[in-house]
Amino acid sequence: MNLHLPPRKILKLSLLLVVLGIVGIAPTIYYQTTDAGSINPGNIKQMSSAASKLPPVTVSGQPAEIIIPDLGIDLPVINGYYNRAEGTWTLTSDKAQFATPSVIPNNARGNTLIYGHYRAEVFARLHLIKDGSLVQVKATNGYVFTYRYIGAYATNPTDTSIFEYQGAPLLTIQTCSGSWFQNRQMYQFAFVGFQKV
Repeated sequence: MNLHLPPRKILKLSLLLVVLGIVGIAPTIYYQTTDAGSINPGNIKQMSSAASKLPPVTVSGQPAEIIIPDLGIDLPVINGYYNRAEGTWTLTSDKAQFATPSVIPNNARGNTLIYGHYRAEVFARLHLIKDGSLVQVKATNGYVFTYRYIGAYATNPTDTSIFEYQGAPLLTIQTCSGSWFQNRQMYQFAFVGFQKV
């Protein structure tokens, strides 16, 4: 079978194929140039800086319970008060206490201080904590704040500089240390996240 087309029909057929090719290739070229692999890193920085200008939603809650699964610690938390004139704290023998001069657990900033006796019923096992161990603080409003252990240090009982901290959210657990329990051992935990239960 011999297909001999007049030149005019060949020209029309060629133009039709070119148009179809352009129509078929154009979307492919367009979508290849706008996929995630070709986004300019400068644009990402601009987008994220624009998003960071939005005011963050602060979530917070009054602490009611502290749980350290790795150590088998699960304690109710009640308010604790510092008497500046006498340099003393209120204490109980079987509960953890939230230091009311500190900030309540939140996702924005500040140091939440929870303290308690170095007793078997409270924080006697705290010195066994390992790097990366998690702590949960359950709040009265149903939020659970999670923190990861990052380190510890000892300080003098009269040192109240912890209340001046204004950085990223932290949890500090304080208990006694030293030969005669004359120091305060401060265990610090970085904020990981929160959830509503």
